Amino acid sequence: MDFRQIRLFCFDMDGTIYLDRTPIPGAIELLNLLQERSIPFIYLTNNSSKSVKDYMKKLQEIGFPATEENFYTSGQAAGVYLTAHFPGVPCYVMGTDSLKSELKTYGVDVREEVSPEIGVFLAGYDTQLTYQKLTDACELLRRDVPFLATNPDWVCPMGKDEYLPDCGLMCQMLEVSTGKKPKFIGKPEPDMILQLLERFGVEKDACCMVGDRMYTDIASGLNAGVKTVCVLSGEVTKEEVLAAERQPDLLLDSVKDIYLALTDKQ
Repeated sequence: MDFRQIRLFCFDMDGTIYLDRTPIPGAIELLNLLQERSIPFIYLTNNSSKSVKDYMKKLQEIGFPATEENFYTSGQAAGVYLTAHFPGVPCYVMGTDSLKSELKTYGVDVREEVSPEIGVFLAGYDTQLTYQKLTDACELLRRDVPFLATNPDWVCPMGKDEYLPDCGLMCQMLEVSTGKKPKFIGKPEPDMILQLLERFGVEKDACCMVGDRMYTDIASGLNAGVKTVCVLSGEVTKEEVLAAERQPDLLLDSVKDIYLALTDKQ
């Protein structure tokens, strides 16, 4: 792949450019290089536990170039989806305070208690999860309220060989309890990437999705028809990638290899 032909880079965050608060070697250098060359890049994440402002602060603190325009989260995508498909409908949100605040900026009527007027239920990666929220969710789903979820990730990487339960596992609990399956909004659905292509006016073959998970990051890129690069700095192993039915365009150790390719240092 000729990275010089790419006019829009989409980067997953957890496991791709950093682990917890530790940058992946070469990641900061790569993002600074793209900024210097005026090549658009987006931090594209399924992690809905934080708002864009939270992410911007975190990335700036650990040394990455970051403005609000550099981010697109599954929380934002959920806000767009709810506004388009459930305008004005009260939505019970099983998520963090940051996710609820993000959704409100899109005009979503966020609710935190069960009531008869609740018309849709949204599950996110809830690091503030309580048993009461799970109980509320089960009540709403048994009532056949539409079940949406920000992302299907099973775990969230926190460091070397350290993972926490993510939205996908929380949804599995609800599915086992109620028999209801959610419609996921974030990766691997193609919508987030397709919306970015339209925003930047970039053709599919000039966009590259870079991530560490085959079933979300790479799948979203393949579903959207853009270039895909899988890195081995996060969750997936080389063996898992090679055994997958659908292959990325390129498999690299880390994003440092992209930096080296763009600077002729490979």
